[in-house]
Amino acid sequence: MASDGAHGSTPVWILCYCLASSSMLLVNSFAMTSIKQPYFVLAFQMAVTVILMHFTTRIMKIQVLPLRRHMVVKWAPIIVFFLVMLYTSAMALVYVSPVSVIVWRNINLFSVALGEFIFYGKRQSLMKSLSLVVVATGAVLFAYEDAFENGSFSEVAGVAYAYLAVNTLATTAYNLYNKSPYRPELPPLSSVFYNNVLSFVPVASFSALWERTALISVFSSPSYDALLHLSLSGVVGFAISLCGFELQSRVSATSFTLATNVNKIISLALSLLFLKGKSLTQSAWIGLLLSVVGALIYSKLASSKRKQEKKE
Repeated sequence: MASDGAHGSTPVWILCYCLASSSMLLVNSFAMTSIKQPYFVLAFQMAVTVILMHFTTRIMKIQVLPLRRHMVVKWAPIIVFFLVMLYTSAMALVYVSPVSVIVWRNINLFSVALGEFIFYGKRQSLMKSLSLVVVATGAVLFAYEDAFENGSFSEVAGVAYAYLAVNTLATTAYNLYNKSPYRPELPPLSSVFYNNVLSFVPVASFSALWERTALISVFSSPSYDALLHLSLSGVVGFAISLCGFELQSRVSATSFTLATNVNKIISLALSLLFLKGKSLTQSAWIGLLLSVVGALIYSKLASSKRKQEKKE
């Protein structure tokens, strides 16, 4: 039986990851709009991921590492951060558009770099630091314009950005723990398995406790759109989990970050084209462009530095 690792060339995995990642926010936005029960949507995505992964490993004859107690204990912090990231992102989509979520997420580059400096003593070059300041400035400017519509504070947007602030903290903690010596080394498919199996139990429990009444009313007269959006979210959730972990095992962290930033641009374009929402102000457009351009410059500088280090 083959070891845990998927087949195919790296460019194919990059293309698959880009397609899955670019469509994820859109599909989740549709699913959350149709169902409005975040725990159930997340639990459904995890269940579909585990089921599809079971058939994928059987067909491809790939062995996935079984759950081990010591590995579960070390993986537990990743699960906690992962769940907080998923939940806060899903809840933010209930209140604001995917465009707002994508632009704000760019600030994670700034928060992770700050965390690396505080906990690991890693310093950034002057140009990289300036690009991170541009990213943060653009994200904050966009959020301000988003929250203060027509000069008055929007409570709905305020709730969304409260969730996104927690999302930033969880994402930062997730990335810092992944770079620590405490994180267990797992192959790509095993990482997908651990993440989704261990996350399913608490998420499904939360859904059963707090969303039971609402779910009964939803599924007593289910709509075709709701079922379609839910099914798509499960399939895309599996695809992004598999492609993301596989790509991380094949390319450098910098290259993966660059691919993620390219996906953000694609996601922004798709969201602006296909999702109806409030029109952006001139200041919001400036914030959006600053955030995206700053992220691209940072990724380019990081990539150039890594190539130079390899030559040396």
